[in-house]
Amino acid sequence: MKMNKLLTIALVGVLGCGVFACTQSPVAPAQEKVEEGSAHAGEGIMLTNLSHDEAVQKTGLNLIAPEGATDVHYSVIEPDSDNPTIEMNFTLNGKDMYVRAQSTALLPPKDPTNKEELEKYNISGLKLEWNQMSSCDVSYSQGFAFINNANKAGYISWLDVVPGVLYSLGMEHDADIDTLQQTANLIFAPVKGNGDC
Repeated sequence: MKMNKLLTIALVGVLGCGVFACTQSPVAPAQEKVEEGSAHAGEGIMLTNLSHDEAVQKTGLNLIAPEGATDVHYSVIEPDSDNPTIEMNFTLNGKDMYVRAQSTALLPPKDPTNKEELEKYNISGLKLEWNQMSSCDVSYSQGFAFINNANKAGYISWLDVVPGVLYSLGMEHDADIDTLQQTANLIFAPVKGNGDC
């Protein structure tokens, strides 16, 4: 009799834990202050662990992972501001990358060779000394790619003028202009022309 009672109590406990676990939601969004030493340093509050739909709802902007991307995560930088930035982190062909989009009223640069002027189009969060620069086509938009030779970090930014959206695709390691430009063309559709740098 005592054994049946213990077995019943244990069974109820296991079932209760199972029901509790099933009712728990997936990882909840977390609001965190961005740490120093990353591409995101000094950018204020970042809302992380968002689903694609939650990130779109908070920003009004849509980012879709390229085919073959893994470990896709969405975040929003400064979610309570008038102009939040959506970010999608992902791995493609073994390389970690992230892309950001933000609404903007910017027009194409007047001097696409002026590094200082082009810096206002950089929403990647990467602030380094740039050793390589290239103008590249990203679909029908003009893009600008930058590489730091010391740590192989880099980014490409491009502007979609008609809806007023600025994009930056960044890599903290293993960046090269071809990878940045090709990945930007995978993310930004429809691709027109051959998109050569």
